[in-house]
Amino acid sequence: MITGHGGNVQDLAKQNHCSIDEIIDMSSNINPLGPPEGVEAFIANNIAAVRSLPQPDARDMVTAFSKVYDIPFNRVIGGNGTTWFIYTLPLALGSKGVLIAGPTYADYRDGCKMHHVPLDFLMADESNMFKPDIEALSRRIARSRGAAKNTGDSSIDASIGTSIGASKESLTSSDTLNHKNTQLHSHAKEHKIDTVFICNPNNPTGALIQHDDLISLLKEHPDVFFIIDESYLPFVIDAENISLVSETRYPNLIVLSSMSKIFRIPGLRTGFLCADPSVTEQIMTFYQPWSVNALAQAAVLHILENSALIAPFLETTRRFVQQEKQLFTDSLNAVAGLELDIYPGETYFLLAKLTGTLKSHELCDELGRHKILIRDCANFDGLSDSFVRFSLRDRDSNQKLADILKLCCAKDSKVTS
Repeated sequence: MITGHGGNVQDLAKQNHCSIDEIIDMSSNINPLGPPEGVEAFIANNIAAVRSLPQPDARDMVTAFSKVYDIPFNRVIGGNGTTWFIYTLPLALGSKGVLIAGPTYADYRDGCKMHHVPLDFLMADESNMFKPDIEALSRRIARSRGAAKNTGDSSIDASIGTSIGASKESLTSSDTLNHKNTQLHSHAKEHKIDTVFICNPNNPTGALIQHDDLISLLKEHPDVFFIIDESYLPFVIDAENISLVSETRYPNLIVLSSMSKIFRIPGLRTGFLCADPSVTEQIMTFYQPWSVNALAQAAVLHILENSALIAPFLETTRRFVQQEKQLFTDSLNAVAGLELDIYPGETYFLLAKLTGTLKSHELCDELGRHKILIRDCANFDGLSDSFVRFSLRDRDSNQKLADILKLCCAKDSKVTS
């Protein structure tokens, strides 16, 4: 299990001998506005739900989700957060070769490692602002399945070599590269790719793939499962027209939807999977009864059954995020040693590159002394200890982070000059 996730406010509070409430957590990708109005009160008033066993399959929660998104009940599974699905899918699908669009969330890799499933990465190019290369992704899949060899198209091999080789060459020069996965990665190249993980929008780059581009991939590779993690999509403007939740007529599509991030209830651990009934039936054979606790089921049901409140909540969140993101980036644009505006992601979290001598763990330590927690991106495959991620909060917290970043970068600039 990876231990470098964001959100470890407990450890930082212990280090600073303070309460958790004093920590400004800008490492976790959760809604800065908090849960929708009334949700926390509902949870407090329904604490007695923990006295009884929950529904073993979270049936009512699943029914409510299917009604909100107007999809058949048998195309939806409710789970103990999207993380449970990520770690279960390589096993449930019987995956023999996995391709992960990176740099991205480490749990896709760890879910494959847990079940000894061969994997490989197709890394987006930093020089292209980490935008996913859909054509390179398609070529990589085709090559693994013999299409490139059959067509005799050497340009495909050359393109793939450039796309993957360049990123891995830059990685091997980094002191922070973890080499433990080399064997799994090399084995993946010997297998046909039958499963692809794509985070959309991506964590930590914020890069977004449009609806039609993903549909094209589904059609081009009907024998390959595409797992599209839409955990952060609700924060994106026009998300409803980008989401693939309602596109599960494609039997090779699996969509993950998180309740934790947008509704800021990560401690309850809830999420959904949407897919063709043949796929959901297969996954349910690995489903553990009562895996979604009673309080989580009640809270999610409450949110979904009050769907009239969801649309304005999402609209308010998106407006707030866009405004605060612009203010934050504007305040740091001229800061030497920090590149922030060159990765124009579509989410409320921001990927930044440290261009001086300051390393990610050093910046995290310094901010930690100010009771601010950010995400060290050194353990993301495809990144290094030159990258950090900021998840925006309220304006005062954002400004405090910006002010301290300026001081840290100014101090680093003096050292390097």
